[in-house]
This record gives sequence, C-alpha cells and structure tokens, in this order.
Amino acid sequence: APSDVTSATNAEATSAAPSVSDASAAAANAATAQRIQADLISELEFSTAVLKKEYKSYCAWLHRKWIITSFPNPAIAQKVLTKENAKCEELLKADERNFHAWGYRRWVTDMLRQAGAFNDEMEMTFTLGKIEQNFSNYSAWHNRALIISKLMVATREAADVVVAATESPPVPPSATNAARDEGVAARHVQAEVDYVVKALYCDPFDQSAWFYAEFLLSATAQAFLRSLQDAAAPHAGPSPSPQRSQQLYWHVQDAFMNAATELLSMEPEAKWVWWLKRQLLQWKLRTRAAAKEANLAVLRPTFVTGAMISALSPEVQEREIRRDMVECDAALRRLDVMHPAIYPLVSSAAPAAGP
Repeated sequence: APSDVTSATNAEATSAAPSVSDASAAAANAATAQRIQADLISELEFSTAVLKKEYKSYCAWLHRKWIITSFPNPAIAQKVLTKENAKCEELLKADERNFHAWGYRRWVTDMLRQAGAFNDEMEMTFTLGKIEQNFSNYSAWHNRALIISKLMVATREAADVVVAATESPPVPPSATNAARDEGVAARHVQAEVDYVVKALYCDPFDQSAWFYAEFLLSATAQAFLRSLQDAAAPHAGPSPSPQRSQQLYWHVQDAFMNAATELLSMEPEAKWVWWLKRQLLQWKLRTRAAAKEANLAVLRPTFVTGAMISALSPEVQEREIRRDMVECDAALRRLDVMHPAIYPLVSSAAPAAGP
C-alpha cells in the first residue's frame, strides 16, 4: 500500500510539473510574438512614411488598421492606438478637412472606447475646439451628429448604467429609467441647438451649420414619430413618452424657426436660411399629420412666420404652412439658379405621415 501511495504521488508531481517540451514551446511562442511585434512596428513606420507622401491613399489607411489589429499583445495595441490618436490630432491641425484622417481617427477612438480609454465627452470637447477654430468644419459637425444619434437611440440598458452611475441608491430598470434615458438625450440636444444657433448667426451663408441644424431637426422629429408608433404598438417594456418627444421636437422647431425668421429679416438673400425654413415647415406638416392619426393633441400652439395662429382651425393652419412652403420654394428657385429643379413648388398634395 505505501508503494502504491508513493507511485501515485510521483505521478501527480510529474503531471503537475511543466515538461521541458512545454517550456520550450512557451519560449518559442514568446519569441515569435516578439518578432511579430517588431515586424509590425517596422511596418507601422513604413506606413507613416507612405502617408507623409500620400495621405489621401485609401489603401494606406486601411493597411494601417490591419497593422494595429495584428498586434498580439492587447496592451501594446492600446498604447499604439493612443499614439495614433495624438498623431491624427496633429495631422488635423495641418489639414483640418482631411476626411481620411477624420475617418481613421473615428476608428481609432472607437477602438479606444472599447478599452475604456476614450469617451463621448472627450470627442465633444475635441470637435468643439475644431469648430471654434473654423465652424465650416463638416467632419467635426459630423462627429457630433454621430454622438447625438447614438444618444437618441440609446438602449434601456444604457440608461440603466447612467442611472446606476449617477444616483444613490440605484434605481431598478423601469419606465422611470426610460424617461431618464430621454432626459439625457434631451439635454444634449438642447445644448447643441443653443450652440448651433450661434453658429447660424455668425455666417448665414455657410452651409455646414445649417446641415447640422437640419440633422437635429430631423432626428428629433423622427424620434417623435417613432414614439407615436411605439405607443400604439403592444409591447412589454417601457417606451419613450410621445409627449416628451414632442416637447423636445417643438423646442428644436421654435429655436430654429425663430432664428430663420430673424435672419431672413436681415439677410433675405441667404439661401440656406430659406432651405432650413422649408425643412421646418415640411416636418411640421408630417408631425401634425402623424399626431392627428394617433389622436395625440398638439401640446403647444402652432407658429407660422413668427405669428401664433392657434385660434385658426387645423385646416386653415395647414394652408398657412403650405403657403409659406410655396414662398420658400420660390425663394430657393430664385437664389439657387444652378439647381432649380430640386425645389418643386408644393401643392395641395397630402403630406406623408411616416418618417
């Protein structure tokens, strides 16, 4: 019996101890990883040299992504990504409209987000600085739009994380969290609206800020329309409130309509002011039709050309809106002589209710 115990003990010790072949394999793997890392670093330096000569090469940027994703050590890859972000920011100082660098930087920051080394607030700060240097920076506006879009469609799980991180005691998942999810997006949207209105006044003839304003308008209008659809559809989970979504949408409508009305009194030849006003009116028709179909009362008076006409019947209000749209189309056809066909005069055709 003792000999059996001794044999078993020796067998366990032998199986537990790493064999010489295992140690050799581990050493070989480590050496291989080091060689791969050295080769990738060398390839990254070569890629840098290529991009210095031709920084608008799609394949060069794509190859650079492959290099970084090929690093066997995640910690080394994260350090490389951090340096890449800094290099992109330096490159954008030299050429702020280099959309190749902007696109690559979006990929870099997305990778850093996954590692917890970057967040949306950092991106908003960076793009704000770029816009303040030159508010005609389309890529900076676009990056802000991506973040706002993500907030607008944030999942309920994301809202729960926000609540758990900011409140004590944490609130369990519920309809309350759904409302707070909307509140986070609403605060960001309202801040963006206030900021972009200032940019509109800086130069009414520059289209970049007007495009961003139209994005905020369409995003909030579509969110309102989706909330109507969600409220009508049977489901188990909490849904966004149509009233809250409508309030946010009307906040955007009012802010931009007031700005457009005032700017047209000062700059009647500014094409982009007429363009946004037409978008505002078009969305007003579509959301009114959807709210009517859902039997949802409009929460605030309707404004047309700066005058409150809530005392008028809905039919008269719609005619007034269409009359203003005709005026916008006429102005756009006159001011944009190169593209008159894209501004067909509106008629009595019924507006679509869907997004």
